Amino acid sequence: MLWRHLQPLRKKRALAAAAVDILAQRNPAPRSLPPWPDHGGDHGGDRQQPRAQVNVIHIFASLLRKCDSPAALEHGKRIHAQLIAACPQNLSQNLSMAVLLIRMYGKCGSPGDAKAVFDDLCVKDGRLAREISLWNSLLTGFVHNRKNKEALRVYKELCDRGRDLDLEPSAGTLVQALVACSSLRDLGTGKAIHSRAIALGCDRQNGHLEETMGLYRRMAIEGVAGGADACTLSIVLSVCKLGDARQIHARAIVSGLESHAVVGTALVRSYGRWGSVGEAMAAFDQVESKDVVCWTAIMAVLVARGLPDRAVELYRGAIARGVEPDCYTLSTILGACRDLETGQEIHRVAAARACDRDAVVGTALVAMYGRCKRIDEAKRAFDRIQGKNVVSWNAILAAYAEAGLDAGVLELLDSIDVVPDVLVFSKALAACASLGDLAVGRRLHDWIVAQELESETTVENGLISMYARCGSWGRAKAVFARRARDDPVSWNAIISAAARFNQLDLVLDLLREMSGDGVDAGEITFTSVLHACAHAGVAMEGVEIFKLVEEFGCEAIPDHFHCLIDLFGRLGMMEEAEALIDGMPFEPDLVAWTSLAGACKLHRDLDRAARCAENVAALNMRISGPFVLLCSIWNDPDEEILS
Repeated sequence: MLWRHLQPLRKKRALAAAAVDILAQRNPAPRSLPPWPDHGGDHGGDRQQPRAQVNVIHIFASLLRKCDSPAALEHGKRIHAQLIAACPQNLSQNLSMAVLLIRMYGKCGSPGDAKAVFDDLCVKDGRLAREISLWNSLLTGFVHNRKNKEALRVYKELCDRGRDLDLEPSAGTLVQALVACSSLRDLGTGKAIHSRAIALGCDRQNGHLEETMGLYRRMAIEGVAGGADACTLSIVLSVCKLGDARQIHARAIVSGLESHAVVGTALVRSYGRWGSVGEAMAAFDQVESKDVVCWTAIMAVLVARGLPDRAVELYRGAIARGVEPDCYTLSTILGACRDLETGQEIHRVAAARACDRDAVVGTALVAMYGRCKRIDEAKRAFDRIQGKNVVSWNAILAAYAEAGLDAGVLELLDSIDVVPDVLVFSKALAACASLGDLAVGRRLHDWIVAQELESETTVENGLISMYARCGSWGRAKAVFARRARDDPVSWNAIISAAARFNQLDLVLDLLREMSGDGVDAGEITFTSVLHACAHAGVAMEGVEIFKLVEEFGCEAIPDHFHCLIDLFGRLGMMEEAEALIDGMPFEPDLVAWTSLAGACKLHRDLDRAARCAENVAALNMRISGPFVLLCSIWNDPDEEILS
């Protein structure tokens, strides 16, 4: 009778507590709940619970399920208190009620209370700690409330205690832990979790993706609790494909969840991951109460898809609306800064919030100043970083390398205090190659061997190039002999090195060997070889290699002609260079004429320079650089040309 009277009340959260009060007053007799399944005891499995007791369980469960938002937290706490009063001894023995309580606190925005319930229940009955569903409910609550650091602490606690309890994470556990890693951009922990998934067999055939998508589809089909909630949708969106994301978006619209910040942010990230910027922007616009996480997500999409100006525009819009940027926001928008003024503006904001010492923000500052060629500021930003990691070191090394400060790259390498990765070594090898410093290059090679990175393609090619440019042709060939034979980049590196050393016969042999191994000598290969010939000043070899382009089934492209024009110009073969331009099978472009103009300046060929000027003007391009170069040819020729 009582259950029938309570049916109309369960739809109204405001009356939930009153319903529990009535329940406690009118049904004092049932003092226990059915026990959770016993894995090792002698309890009978088919003992029937009294009908009144079953009704009590259903009523409490139904009321707890209705508490699913922060506004219902106080109601949820009152229901929890009445549940304890009704069943003081045996609450910890009922797994389903324990899970419902933890989920309730998570959905109501209080994962800390969920953790307190979890700890209390596990103390009262240690067997609950062996139930992965309990751990997963707790973990989901932290992820749902964006307490991602706390979520990973729960995951770590599970792994630590699991060794004693003989308990392994499930695929669902790993998915949610990976979502936390993604939000924190914690690649190291993410890789460890991925490795754990592989070890447990959860990653077979993209297992965590398929399991998560399968769970969502089952919920949608079966209509459990009205379908997936915001937290479930956000988890699925973090791993799904574009088509699935669109289906989930449609489901969210039907469910009225498209304006929910968690769902909207997940949609923005999902669409952005698949390059659909328009759909990401549309999902962003649908979110009613945009928080800093949502704003940061859309900025990250725009930066990743090559729209930095739009990202900066949105950043300014967020600030104007009173959004307080966090470290992730600042690091994201720094990646969009293409001018020094904007970068310095963001730097001031980061400094005011004491974020500039953070590794993520500090590294973004280093990269920004490096792009702006402000190396001193980049170094100061680097020095302020607390807890420098290998990404920070890569950023400062890249800044020095892009500024042509190769000696500075090697000086920095002497003070590196982290284990170098492939990118660090590739930058250092490139610096050695530019400086021709074979001694440092050989020491780097020893270091690479000690780190067991010699077989990495990027490192192999860096070693080949370094040894070749340092004049150690034998060592370059030795490294090349160990490489993967189907890697075109390695072939290009060794062939370019042979061209630099004027070894035309070897270039031809390598090209034929490359073709015999089934690797196409394509446009990039010949561009690389011709570029090497130009820098080595070997005209005949360059011409012979140019003739091979068609022999190897390629079609000459403008870059091939540019390299040969540059080669002729360096050697003073001005007539040949101009004749090559006139004979190009396509209209000569700006690069061709400015390359010849540069040679005219070098060799004081004023008449030909005048023809270059006429042809550049005919292109009708509003670019000042070529005209500055041409003007300098006639401006004070005795000093300007000879300098």
